Amino acid sequence: KAFNVNRRTVYETLRQVESNHAIATVMAHVASDVDCTQVAPLIGNEVIEIQVSTGLFQKVFVEFNQFISSRSLYVTEMISRTDGKKKSFIRVVLRTPLQDPEIKEIAAIKGIIRIHVTKPDIDSPNYLCKTCEVVVCPNKVSTPFLQESPEPLRF
Repeated sequence: KAFNVNRRTVYETLRQVESNHAIATVMAHVASDVDCTQVAPLIGNEVIEIQVSTGLFQKVFVEFNQFISSRSLYVTEMISRTDGKKKSFIRVVLRTPLQDPEIKEIAAIKGIIRIHVTKPDIDSPNYLCKTCEVVVCPNKVSTPFLQESPEPLRF
């Protein structure tokens, strides 16, 4: 009643979510904060978490974004946080996994303390895209970023 939603709608939504294994698994990993890093590996995306030295966040942030831009990487989500006192971090979810030389290139950026990479395991039974029945999904509908051809601007 607080949200003015019909109880039947709520029950039907829950029934639909629980009846589909892929959606139920994703919903089990969703938290109230904006962070899809728990779900990303389950659908084939790679998560890179970078711990940054205090005072060097802006430098690392700029250089890391230049790295992403120079390779036209398809970023699904990027979260960063710094307050100048506690540990700063940059967390990015990429549609395509990076190779080891690229990760070493990121690690060479001055100010990075540690890099943690979570790669998708497409051979795992937890990998959802092989069994998912959802039709409208970016992993099924969208083409890779490099194959997309932008439409010309018209003035």
